[in-house]
Amino acid sequence: MTQHRINTGNHPPLKQYPRRLPLAKKEEAERLVKEMVDNGIIEESSGSWASPIVLVKKKDGSTRFCVDYRKLNEITIKDSYPLPRIDDTLDALNGSQLSSTLDLKSGYWKVEIQPEDKEKTAFTTGQGLLQFKALITSSVLTYPRTDKEFILDTDASNEEIGAVLSQKIGNEECVNAYFSKSLVLTTEDAWSSSEVQKAQLEHPAIRPILERKLNSEDRPSWQEIAPESPATKRYWALWDSLHLKNGVLYCKWESDDGSSCRWQLILPKSRIQEVLRETHDSASGGHFGVMKTLSKTRELFYWDRLRADVEKWCRECHTCGARKGPKARTKGRLQRYNVGAPFERMAWIF
Repeated sequence: MTQHRINTGNHPPLKQYPRRLPLAKKEEAERLVKEMVDNGIIEESSGSWASPIVLVKKKDGSTRFCVDYRKLNEITIKDSYPLPRIDDTLDALNGSQLSSTLDLKSGYWKVEIQPEDKEKTAFTTGQGLLQFKALITSSVLTYPRTDKEFILDTDASNEEIGAVLSQKIGNEECVNAYFSKSLVLTTEDAWSSSEVQKAQLEHPAIRPILERKLNSEDRPSWQEIAPESPATKRYWALWDSLHLKNGVLYCKWESDDGSSCRWQLILPKSRIQEVLRETHDSASGGHFGVMKTLSKTRELFYWDRLRADVEKWCRECHTCGARKGPKARTKGRLQRYNVGAPFERMAWIF
């Protein structure tokens, strides 16, 4: 992982005494310290370095926690990394149509400090010595350098993809970022059994089937189910394949040869759009066509008129419509050709 180094050479440790804080600000300092400890930003220190803290009032009235590192900055050996010329940067953008910017919240705290240099960030509040675990100020060279080549290692399977972005700084390969993405649909995992059961009971077509499954395993007669809606009757036709798992209704699908089977959640209407967004619109969905989206959806879910809903969703997808051209080619309009003399241009129709 990329780590930041505070290079002070052979300079002896600096130890400064804490400054007095007004009584009204002591509680505020303790609160801010506790908050940073809980967030994993600082930790206890037992080194020989120490710097005093300063509490600065922001414009909105809140307090900013600062440490006076001026003495440390004076002895720190800084890398020379001048900014590129503005005119060269503008010339490099010539002909470009898109631009992107990246920003991190509290970006300094996203890069760890090397273990041997953490004690140099130590500060004291008068009640103990603490040190930072991550950066406390900007460091240009710690983040990726665009003037050096990037190394991208990738790995993929049918279920997950992963990547590691790194750069070679000197003789060491430093990691800049990790990436991983599951290709398996995770929407179902985000729902609790009670939430799904409640949604199923609220669905008019599923409720009669679920209530009878909860009360009895016996299949209701046609006379009992006749007053129900056509959708309920279609679920009733699947009675032997419907089973309860933690009070939730599932459909058991088996292949013709019996070599494989899977459990499909009987999806209520209130959850259909969420599932289709995941199976079609998301990064793992890929805006595929009807058949691939249908196959992916059927791996985990089933509902009445599933195919019709998938076809409608893919047909009305704005992103797919913008990418795909018309199925039939339009014919060009007839044009008049100007010629200078008779029989200069001739055509035969066979």
